Amino acid sequence: MSEPTPDENADPAQPVAPSANPVHCAKCFQFNPREAEKCCACGAHLWVKCRKCGKKNVRTASRCAKCMRNLHPLAFLTFSARRSKLFRNRKRKRLLVGLTILLLTAVSAWVLYKYLPEPDRSRPPQATPAY
Repeated sequence: MSEPTPDENADPAQPVAPSANPVHCAKCFQFNPREAEKCCACGAHLWVKCRKCGKKNVRTASRCAKCMRNLHPLAFLTFSARRSKLFRNRKRKRLLVGLTILLLTAVSAWVLYKYLPEPDRSRPPQATPAY
């Protein structure tokens, strides 16, 4: 019987030796061989193709190694658009709440002025004793 080679005993969950220049998975942080297309642990894609020049880049990179184009622009645009819309809605909501409070205060003052009985002005007010 022959002994198994080291490659047969290798556990796919174990990291690849650093000298092999491994590719880091963006999803599960597993190290994979450079020639792998998908992660050996979770199956996620390890590479992304640049839309401008077509170069194959590591998925964890934010810019293309060849043309320096942003590889993931939609993530930033979506977050930025959501954030500005959220703040715009907050400002609008604050304005509406402020105007509602002002309107309720004005209506309450008018109702109190209109329907509360006026004080009797025919007799003078009673003097308060001085101590």
